[in-house]
Amino acid sequence: MPKKVVFCLGDGGNGEYYLALRPHLEAAGVEHEVLMDPKGAAKVLLEKRGIPFRLTEGKEDIDCKQYDHVLVGSGNKARDLIRNATENAQKAGVRVTWFCDIPHSGCEEAFRDLVPSSMAVFDGLTRDRLLKMKSALDESKIFVIGNPAFDNLPTLKKNHAVLRAAIFSSTGLRDLQDQLVVYFGSSSAQFDLVGESLEPQIEWVQKNPRVKYYCATHPADLKKDEVTALVATLGSQLITERFSNDDLTVAADMVVTDYSTLGIQSCLIGTPTVFLMGPSAQAYQEKERGAKYPVFPVLDLARGFIYQGKSYTPALGVWNIARITEALDKVLLDPDQWRLMRLAAQLPEFERMADGHAGERFIKNVL
Repeated sequence: MPKKVVFCLGDGGNGEYYLALRPHLEAAGVEHEVLMDPKGAAKVLLEKRGIPFRLTEGKEDIDCKQYDHVLVGSGNKARDLIRNATENAQKAGVRVTWFCDIPHSGCEEAFRDLVPSSMAVFDGLTRDRLLKMKSALDESKIFVIGNPAFDNLPTLKKNHAVLRAAIFSSTGLRDLQDQLVVYFGSSSAQFDLVGESLEPQIEWVQKNPRVKYYCATHPADLKKDEVTALVATLGSQLITERFSNDDLTVAADMVVTDYSTLGIQSCLIGTPTVFLMGPSAQAYQEKERGAKYPVFPVLDLARGFIYQGKSYTPALGVWNIARITEALDKVLLDPDQWRLMRLAAQLPEFERMADGHAGERFIKNVL
């Protein structure tokens, strides 16, 4: 076990990953520091919890000699930090591990010339993809971990009925009559969130009086006020009470999201999910990350799920905004489609990705 490690964080996903690891690090007696890119959402998450970190954009050299292990999370905005930390760790002869969503977010295009000492990945498909693109990386140094941020999912799934009843009761919703749709927004700085994601959803909600809508904004969204004002037009169909994202993914009848880790979480819980990836989001993925369409391991795994001669996944991806309404109708208003999407999460492959032990595997195999 190393004496001292450093985590280099950027986006919200690896911020949640790190937060879930903290109890395991403390239990194992691992001293650690955090270097934080100021542009990412992870900064907001740690600030809310009063967790100390040192800000750096990674443009200056990072002294890695003081550490036994450098652990680098992802985040397109944190490219300089990822590259600097990796290169300086290697120059200092210090082990460097990449973790979180670098291997399957499109960020890999920016780092094809870098090969870390090891990688902690979400699932076997991500490992296989890495072996093809980084032939210099030893297969034994790619650890299939899952995501520690999902280690609470078994408990959430077990408490599904209780959590749903609590949210429905506190908001005045009727379980057999109302349908709860939760939208986890991405960042307006990256996508045309309002025009391509929100406006089509709001039009759809207004045409479906049984639907009650909850909008959770991105922690780093610079246009949060504009988003809030738009969803407020839903009036009585809008839920304004505050709930945790975890509870919402369990209680919802359907989750809608852009490019968000919460979408993968809702799939693993068994909540039917719709991913929106309109033109501006596609352009962002292609220009900034080198991948026109994001890769979601959950959707990859579900391609082999056959039921009565048909293949079903726990989520639908919508690339044409003109078809958003069609997708929402298909998931929420077709009881057979909705039921089969929930069944997808019961596959053994899905259960292994959310078995509650990713944090333990990280400490045992990566550190």
